[in-house]
Amino acid sequence: MAQARTRLWFLPTSPRSPDKIRPELTVLQEFEGGKWDKDAQAAFFKRIVSSGTYESAGRGPKEPDQPGRERVHRAPRSLGLVRAATGSTLEITTAGHALIDGYDPADLFLHQLLKLQFPSPNHDDRDYRELFWVKPFLEVLRLIGEVESISKFELQAFALALTDYRAFASVVADLRA
Repeated sequence: MAQARTRLWFLPTSPRSPDKIRPELTVLQEFEGGKWDKDAQAAFFKRIVSSGTYESAGRGPKEPDQPGRERVHRAPRSLGLVRAATGSTLEITTAGHALIDGYDPADLFLHQLLKLQFPSPNHDDRDYRELFWVKPFLEVLRLIGEVESISKFELQAFALALTDYRAFASVVADLRA
């Protein structure tokens, strides 16, 4: 019998700390306006390693383009700080430049999280576009407001599974059950 997969939204964790995004965007400026291909991704990764902003517990990767790509395509792109797709022109957005220029990171990240939505222009997978219809930060706030408090377990079990804002009432009912 086929098992149904639970769909969850998530926030990318590369780089693992938001504190690392600003220095890495600063390095990324050197590549802005150029073609964002494997060579640029590998050069970017080598540049962040040499700048001291990258910490590793072991040896470097066999293919340096992969971590270079992940450092841009995950959190920075999801948060709207860069526009980057392999083979296209790399662009740091107004929000990305504001972070580089010293805008308050807490305020900037709050604004970017408020705008975060699934699906986004970063999601071209048809299943993703059909199954997700949510602004996660706003729905978590709405969920907490509705039930007054939420534990870490409840957040994991219910909030992350709230992939469509139209299912909000059902999620609240399941949480209260």
